[in-house]
Amino acid sequence: MDIIEEFYKENFDKLVVQLSRRAGSLENAEDIVQEAFLRALTYKDAYNPKLNQFSTWFNGILRR
Repeated sequence: MDIIEEFYKENFDKLVVQLSRRAGSLENAEDIVQEAFLRALTYKDAYNPKLNQFSTWFNGILRR
């Protein structure tokens, strides 16, 4: 299992709940989190575990 898949399984639901207030609904938050994971997959080669934790790198994607 790669790091993105593991992070997804462990954090998707938590991230959706956390974002739901700012996003206006659970459905909107789910869309935002799914899009962030798609971007993470697209740019996974840019992740450098020596520079920061995966969660820190992913949260940067999620904020954008």
